[in-house]
Amino acid sequence: MGAAVGALLGSTSSVDLSEISAPRIDEYADSVIYPPFQAADASYSEIPLVTAESTTSLAGRRRRRGSMRRVAWCMGRPGLDCRAVERRIELDGCVNFRDLGGYPTSEGRSIRWRTLFRSDALHALTPADVRQLTEIGLSDIVDLRSSYELEAEGRGPLEREAIAFHHTPLFDGDPQAGHRAAPANLTLGDRYLGLMLIGQKKIANVVRILALAHGGAVYHCAAGKDRTGVISAVLLGALGVPEELIIADYALSGERIDAIIARVMRMKGYEDALRHMPEDTLHARPETMEKVLAEIGSRFGSMEGYLRDAGIDDSLLERLRAKCLA
Repeated sequence: MGAAVGALLGSTSSVDLSEISAPRIDEYADSVIYPPFQAADASYSEIPLVTAESTTSLAGRRRRRGSMRRVAWCMGRPGLDCRAVERRIELDGCVNFRDLGGYPTSEGRSIRWRTLFRSDALHALTPADVRQLTEIGLSDIVDLRSSYELEAEGRGPLEREAIAFHHTPLFDGDPQAGHRAAPANLTLGDRYLGLMLIGQKKIANVVRILALAHGGAVYHCAAGKDRTGVISAVLLGALGVPEELIIADYALSGERIDAIIARVMRMKGYEDALRHMPEDTLHARPETMEKVLAEIGSRFGSMEGYLRDAGIDDSLLERLRAKCLA
Protein backbone atom coordinates (compact mmCIF):
# COMPACT_ATOMS: atom_id res chain seq x y z
CA MET A 1 0.00 0.00 0.00
CA GLY A 2 2.79 2.42 0.94
CA ALA A 3 4.66 1.79 -2.30
CA ALA A 4 1.49 2.57 -4.23
CA VAL A 5 1.17 5.92 -2.47
CA GLY A 6 4.76 6.69 -3.36
CA ALA A 7 4.01 5.98 -7.00
CA LEU A 8 0.93 8.19 -6.91
CA LEU A 9 3.03 11.03 -5.58
CA GLY A 10 5.62 10.59 -8.31
CA SER A 11 8.28 9.27 -5.96
CA THR A 12 11.73 8.45 -7.27
CA SER A 13 12.84 7.37 -3.81
CA SER A 14 13.41 3.80 -2.76
CA VAL A 15 11.78 4.52 0.59
CA ASP A 16 9.00 2.02 1.31
CA LEU A 17 6.23 4.10 2.83
CA SER A 18 4.61 0.94 4.18
CA GLU A 19 7.39 0.85 6.75
CA ILE A 20 6.05 4.03 8.35
CA SER A 21 4.34 2.86 11.52
CA ALA A 22 1.27 4.48 13.02
CA PRO A 23 3.19 6.52 15.65
CA ARG A 24 5.24 8.05 12.80
CA ILE A 25 2.37 8.66 10.44
CA ASP A 26 2.13 12.30 11.49
CA GLU A 27 5.65 12.89 10.19
CA TYR A 28 4.70 11.48 6.80
CA ALA A 29 1.26 13.02 6.71
CA ASP A 30 2.46 16.50 7.63
CA SER A 31 4.14 16.64 4.22
CA VAL A 32 1.68 14.63 2.16
CA ILE A 33 -1.84 15.57 3.12
CA TYR A 34 -1.72 19.35 3.10
CA PRO A 35 -3.01 21.11 -0.03
CA PRO A 36 -1.36 23.91 -2.04
CA PHE A 37 0.04 26.78 -0.02
CA GLN A 38 1.09 29.31 -2.60
CA ALA A 39 0.71 32.98 -3.44
CA ALA A 40 -2.60 33.98 -5.00
CA ASP A 41 -1.05 34.73 -8.40
CA ALA A 42 0.89 31.46 -8.59
CA SER A 43 0.13 28.69 -11.04
CA TYR A 44 -0.38 25.22 -9.64
CA SER A 45 1.56 23.87 -12.62
CA GLU A 46 4.63 25.58 -11.16
CA ILE A 47 4.28 23.93 -7.75
CA PRO A 48 6.88 21.17 -7.30
CA LEU A 49 5.63 17.64 -6.90
CA VAL A 50 5.95 16.24 -3.39
CA THR A 51 7.82 12.95 -3.38
CA ALA A 52 8.47 10.39 -0.68
CA GLU A 53 12.08 11.56 -0.54
CA SER A 54 11.14 15.21 -0.18
CA THR A 55 8.52 14.52 2.48
CA THR A 56 11.13 12.86 4.68
CA SER A 57 13.68 15.66 4.36
CA LEU A 58 11.12 18.45 4.71
CA ALA A 59 9.59 16.88 7.79
CA GLY A 60 13.04 16.72 9.35
CA ARG A 61 13.75 20.38 8.60
CA ARG A 62 10.39 21.40 10.08
CA ARG A 63 11.13 19.51 13.28
CA ARG A 64 14.50 21.23 13.59
CA ARG A 65 12.92 24.65 13.07
CA GLY A 66 9.89 23.86 15.23
CA SER A 67 7.82 25.07 12.27
CA MET A 68 4.49 23.81 10.95
CA ARG A 69 4.82 25.29 7.45
CA ARG A 70 2.85 23.39 4.86
CA VAL A 71 4.31 21.72 1.80
CA ALA A 72 3.03 22.36 -1.72
CA TRP A 73 0.89 19.79 -3.51
CA CYS A 74 1.12 19.36 -7.28
CA MET A 75 -2.27 20.36 -8.74
CA GLY A 76 -1.43 21.14 -12.38
CA ARG A 77 -4.88 20.39 -13.82
CA PRO A 78 -6.40 22.77 -16.40
CA GLY A 79 -9.24 24.91 -15.15
CA LEU A 80 -8.35 24.58 -11.48
CA ASP A 81 -8.68 27.80 -9.51
CA CYS A 82 -5.11 28.94 -8.87
CA ARG A 83 -5.83 30.60 -5.53
CA ALA A 84 -4.34 28.92 -2.48
CA VAL A 85 -6.51 26.16 -1.04
CA GLU A 86 -6.22 25.23 2.62
CA ARG A 87 -7.32 21.95 4.14
CA ARG A 88 -8.26 23.72 7.36
CA ILE A 89 -10.89 26.38 6.93
CA GLU A 90 -10.37 28.83 9.77
CA LEU A 91 -13.64 30.00 11.29
CA ASP A 92 -14.42 32.01 14.42
CA GLY A 93 -17.25 29.66 15.41
CA CYS A 94 -15.55 26.30 14.71
CA VAL A 95 -12.16 24.86 15.59
CA ASN A 96 -12.06 21.72 13.44
CA PHE A 97 -13.56 22.48 10.00
CA ARG A 98 -11.58 20.70 7.27
CA ASP A 99 -11.72 19.94 3.55
CA LEU A 100 -11.16 16.28 2.56
CA GLY A 101 -9.91 17.29 -0.88
CA GLY A 102 -6.59 16.30 -2.39
CA TYR A 103 -6.09 12.86 -0.89
CA PRO A 104 -4.79 10.45 -3.57
CA THR A 105 -6.48 7.11 -4.18
CA SER A 106 -4.92 3.76 -4.96
CA GLU A 107 -6.18 4.06 -8.56
CA GLY A 108 -4.35 7.30 -9.30
CA ARG A 109 -7.25 9.69 -8.75
CA SER A 110 -7.79 12.17 -5.92
CA ILE A 111 -10.59 13.59 -3.80
CA ARG A 112 -12.02 16.78 -5.29
CA TRP A 113 -11.41 19.97 -3.36
CA ARG A 114 -14.40 21.86 -1.96
CA THR A 115 -16.69 18.82 -2.18
CA LEU A 116 -16.56 17.01 1.18
CA PHE A 117 -16.04 18.76 4.49
CA ARG A 118 -15.86 17.54 8.07
CA SER A 119 -16.41 19.75 11.10
CA ASP A 120 -17.28 20.25 14.72
CA ALA A 121 -20.67 21.76 15.61
CA LEU A 122 -21.84 24.71 13.51
CA HIS A 123 -24.20 26.44 15.94
CA ALA A 124 -21.77 29.23 16.94
CA LEU A 125 -20.83 30.52 13.49
CA THR A 126 -20.37 34.26 13.10
CA PRO A 127 -21.77 36.29 10.17
CA ALA A 128 -18.27 36.25 8.64
CA ASP A 129 -18.17 32.45 8.98
CA VAL A 130 -21.53 32.14 7.25
CA ARG A 131 -20.33 34.28 4.33
CA GLN A 132 -17.20 32.17 4.00
CA LEU A 133 -19.11 28.88 3.98
CA THR A 134 -21.75 30.04 1.53
CA GLU A 135 -19.00 31.26 -0.81
CA ILE A 136 -17.42 27.78 -0.98
CA GLY A 137 -20.68 26.34 -2.32
CA LEU A 138 -22.20 24.35 0.52
CA SER A 139 -25.46 22.71 -0.53
CA ASP A 140 -25.98 20.18 2.27
CA ILE A 141 -25.35 19.84 6.01
CA VAL A 142 -25.43 16.43 7.69
CA ASP A 143 -25.80 16.79 11.45
CA LEU A 144 -24.65 13.65 13.28
CA ARG A 145 -25.56 14.96 16.72
CA SER A 146 -28.33 13.42 18.75
CA SER A 147 -31.73 15.06 19.11
CA TYR A 148 -30.70 15.96 22.67
CA GLU A 149 -27.65 17.86 21.38
CA LEU A 150 -29.54 19.51 18.55
CA GLU A 151 -32.23 20.77 20.92
CA ALA A 152 -29.64 21.99 23.43
CA GLU A 153 -27.48 23.98 21.01
CA GLY A 154 -29.62 24.42 17.89
CA ARG A 155 -28.62 24.52 14.25
CA GLY A 156 -27.09 27.97 14.27
CA PRO A 157 -27.15 30.73 11.64
CA LEU A 158 -26.83 28.41 8.63
CA GLU A 159 -30.47 27.53 9.32
CA ARG A 160 -31.38 30.77 7.57
CA GLU A 161 -29.39 29.92 4.43
CA ALA A 162 -30.55 27.98 1.36
CA ILE A 163 -28.68 24.86 2.45
CA ALA A 164 -30.38 21.47 2.84
CA PHE A 165 -30.27 20.17 6.42
CA HIS A 166 -30.21 16.45 7.24
CA HIS A 167 -30.45 15.42 10.88
CA THR A 168 -28.99 11.89 10.88
CA PRO A 169 -27.90 11.00 14.43
CA LEU A 170 -25.74 7.89 14.67
CA PHE A 171 -27.34 7.36 18.08
CA ASP A 172 -30.06 9.38 19.76
CA GLY A 173 -30.86 10.62 23.24
CA ASP A 174 -28.30 12.01 25.70
CA PRO A 175 -24.92 11.23 24.07
CA GLN A 176 -23.18 11.07 27.42
CA ALA A 177 -25.47 8.36 28.76
CA GLY A 178 -23.71 5.86 26.54
CA HIS A 179 -20.30 6.98 27.75
CA ARG A 180 -21.37 6.61 31.37
CA ALA A 181 -22.83 3.16 30.75
CA ALA A 182 -19.90 1.80 28.73
CA PRO A 183 -17.28 -0.29 30.56
CA ALA A 184 -14.38 1.87 31.70
CA ASN A 185 -11.84 -0.46 30.08
CA LEU A 186 -13.18 0.08 26.55
CA THR A 187 -10.62 1.84 24.39
CA LEU A 188 -11.61 4.64 22.05
CA GLY A 189 -11.07 2.27 19.13
CA ASP A 190 -13.47 -0.22 20.75
CA ARG A 191 -16.08 2.51 21.06
CA TYR A 192 -15.70 3.45 17.41
CA LEU A 193 -16.07 -0.17 16.35
CA GLY A 194 -19.17 -0.56 18.49
CA LEU A 195 -20.66 2.53 16.87
CA MET A 196 -19.85 1.24 13.39
CA LEU A 197 -21.44 -2.14 14.02
CA ILE A 198 -24.55 -0.92 15.84
CA GLY A 199 -25.01 2.11 13.60
CA GLN A 200 -24.01 0.50 10.30
CA LYS A 201 -27.29 1.28 8.52
CA LYS A 202 -27.25 4.86 9.79
CA ILE A 203 -23.68 5.36 8.60
CA ALA A 204 -24.66 3.98 5.19
CA ASN A 205 -27.50 6.51 5.10
CA VAL A 206 -25.05 9.35 5.74
CA VAL A 207 -22.94 8.15 2.81
CA ARG A 208 -26.09 8.02 0.65
CA ILE A 209 -26.96 11.64 1.51
CA LEU A 210 -23.43 12.84 0.75
CA ALA A 211 -23.36 11.00 -2.58
CA LEU A 212 -26.63 12.64 -3.66
CA ALA A 213 -25.76 16.18 -2.53
CA HIS A 214 -25.67 18.51 -5.54
CA GLY A 215 -22.89 20.74 -4.15
CA GLY A 216 -20.38 20.79 -1.34
CA ALA A 217 -21.49 18.88 1.75
CA VAL A 218 -20.35 19.08 5.35
CA TYR A 219 -21.00 16.49 8.06
CA HIS A 220 -20.39 17.23 11.70
CA CYS A 221 -20.94 16.16 15.29
CA ALA A 222 -20.06 18.15 18.42
CA ALA A 223 -16.26 17.88 18.44
CA GLY A 224 -15.68 16.87 14.82
CA LYS A 225 -13.45 14.06 16.02
CA ASP A 226 -15.32 10.87 16.94
CA ARG A 227 -18.57 10.41 15.02
CA THR A 228 -17.20 12.67 12.31
CA GLY A 229 -13.93 10.75 12.30
CA VAL A 230 -15.77 7.47 11.79
CA ILE A 231 -17.73 8.87 8.82
CA SER A 232 -14.50 10.24 7.33
CA ALA A 233 -12.79 6.86 7.60
CA VAL A 234 -15.73 5.14 5.89
CA LEU A 235 -15.87 7.72 3.08
CA LEU A 236 -12.14 7.84 2.42
CA GLY A 237 -11.87 4.06 2.53
CA ALA A 238 -14.79 3.60 0.14
CA LEU A 239 -13.22 6.11 -2.25
CA GLY A 240 -9.93 4.22 -2.28
CA VAL A 241 -7.72 6.46 -0.15
CA PRO A 242 -4.84 4.42 1.35
CA GLU A 243 -5.16 3.51 5.00
CA GLU A 244 -2.10 5.50 6.10
CA LEU A 245 -3.79 8.68 4.88
CA ILE A 246 -7.10 7.78 6.53
CA ILE A 247 -5.17 7.40 9.78
CA ALA A 248 -3.37 10.68 9.19
CA ASP A 249 -6.62 12.54 8.49
CA TYR A 250 -8.07 11.25 11.76
CA ALA A 251 -4.93 12.27 13.66
CA LEU A 252 -5.16 15.86 12.37
CA SER A 253 -7.82 16.50 15.02
CA GLY A 254 -5.04 15.99 17.56
CA GLU A 255 -3.51 19.28 16.46
CA ARG A 256 -6.56 21.07 17.88
CA ILE A 257 -7.46 18.69 20.71
CA ASP A 258 -7.11 21.29 23.49
CA ALA A 259 -9.32 23.76 21.60
CA ILE A 260 -11.81 20.99 20.78
CA ILE A 261 -12.12 19.92 24.41
CA ALA A 262 -12.39 23.52 25.60
CA ARG A 263 -15.17 24.19 23.10
CA VAL A 264 -17.14 21.05 23.94
CA MET A 265 -16.83 21.85 27.65
CA ARG A 266 -18.83 25.01 26.98
CA MET A 267 -21.69 23.07 25.39
CA LYS A 268 -24.76 22.19 27.42
CA GLY A 269 -24.56 18.82 29.14
CA TYR A 270 -20.92 18.12 28.31
CA GLU A 271 -18.91 19.73 31.11
CA ASP A 272 -19.67 17.16 33.79
CA ALA A 273 -19.53 14.26 31.35
CA LEU A 274 -16.10 15.20 30.00
CA ARG A 275 -14.68 15.42 33.50
CA HIS A 276 -15.64 11.80 34.11
CA MET A 277 -14.78 10.30 30.73
CA PRO A 278 -11.73 8.01 30.57
CA GLU A 279 -8.59 9.87 29.53
CA ASP A 280 -8.22 7.40 26.67
CA THR A 281 -11.21 8.94 24.90
CA LEU A 282 -9.85 12.51 24.90
CA HIS A 283 -7.34 12.15 22.09
CA ALA A 284 -7.01 11.48 18.35
CA ARG A 285 -4.06 9.10 18.23
CA PRO A 286 -3.15 7.27 15.01
CA GLU A 287 -3.23 3.84 16.63
CA THR A 288 -6.93 4.29 17.44
CA MET A 289 -7.90 4.53 13.78
CA GLU A 290 -5.35 1.90 12.83
CA LYS A 291 -7.19 -0.56 15.08
CA VAL A 292 -10.56 0.37 13.57
CA LEU A 293 -9.36 -0.10 10.00
CA ALA A 294 -7.78 -3.45 10.82
CA GLU A 295 -10.96 -4.77 12.43
CA ILE A 296 -13.24 -3.54 9.64
CA GLY A 297 -10.88 -5.08 7.11
CA SER A 298 -10.99 -8.37 8.97
CA ARG A 299 -14.79 -8.42 9.20
CA PHE A 300 -15.83 -6.90 5.86
CA GLY A 301 -12.72 -6.92 3.66
CA SER A 302 -12.80 -3.16 3.14
CA MET A 303 -14.85 -0.06 3.78
CA GLU A 304 -16.60 -0.71 0.49
CA GLY A 305 -17.49 -4.16 1.79
CA TYR A 306 -18.76 -2.59 5.02
CA LEU A 307 -21.08 -0.31 3.03
CA ARG A 308 -22.26 -3.08 0.70
CA ASP A 309 -23.15 -5.15 3.76
CA ALA A 310 -25.33 -2.22 4.87
CA GLY A 311 -27.20 -2.12 1.56
CA ILE A 312 -25.18 0.37 -0.50
CA ASP A 313 -25.21 -0.85 -4.11
CA ASP A 314 -23.04 -0.33 -7.18
CA SER A 315 -25.05 2.63 -8.48
CA LEU A 316 -24.69 4.56 -5.24
CA LEU A 317 -20.97 3.82 -4.96
CA GLU A 318 -20.50 4.97 -8.55
CA ARG A 319 -22.48 8.13 -7.78
CA LEU A 320 -20.20 8.78 -4.79
CA ARG A 321 -17.06 8.29 -6.90
CA ALA A 322 -18.36 10.48 -9.73
CA LYS A 323 -19.10 13.27 -7.30
CA CYS A 324 -16.00 13.09 -5.15
CA LEU A 325 -13.13 11.89 -7.35
CA ALA A 326 -11.12 13.94 -9.85
